[in-house]
Amino acid sequence: MGMAEPSHCAVFPAQNIWEDFLYFAKIYFRSFGDLVKFWSSLNEPNAYALYVHLRGLYPPGHCSEIEVVK
Repeated sequence: MGMAEPSHCAVFPAQNIWEDFLYFAKIYFRSFGDLVKFWSSLNEPNAYALYVHLRGLYPPGHCSEIEVVK
């Protein structure tokens, strides 16, 4: 999984947030990697997809029913 550079990532306001997230993820993978089979980096990914693509509330800010089901 590649990390998006800050210039391509409109979701996070801070320019170095991806470095902070990577640091956080490494700690969790090191601590719990052998205990967890599936990881999700988003809280409630289904709700996130709904608000991003159906309601246009978060970046990219446009509505598309097709993108919701992808």
